[in-house]
Amino acid sequence: MGGTWVIKEITVNNKNFTPYLYINTFGIHCKDNSAWFHASYFFEDDKAATWTITNKNGTEEIEYVKIKSKIKIYNNNFKVKLEKTGKNNQLHLILKSNNVYISAYKILEDY
Repeated sequence: MGGTWVIKEITVNNKNFTPYLYINTFGIHCKDNSAWFHASYFFEDDKAATWTITNKNGTEEIEYVKIKSKIKIYNNNFKVKLEKTGKNNQLHLILKSNNVYISAYKILEDY
C-alpha cells in the first residue's frame, strides 16, 4: 500500500468531495506507518497521520486500515480493496468507511 496515490473520486456522506480538494494526492509510508494528506477548502493538511492494518482472518490480505489523522474524514476505519487494473497493472485502491468513499490510483512507490 505504500506510496503516493492520486484520488480519482472521493465522496463524503454520498456527496462528491473532489472539487473541495486543493491537491488530489496523499501518501502512505510503510517503514514507520505514517501518512500525509493535503489540505482542502474545509481543513488544513496533515503531515503526521498514522495508520495500522487488520488482516483477514490470519492471512496477509488486508481487510481494514485504521487511519489516525487530525482531518476528520480520514480519521476512520476503512475497508480496503486493492486491485491491479489496465495494461500496466496500475494499483487501484478503494477505501470505504461508513461516511467516506475514496478511489485512488498509485502513481509512485514508497522507497
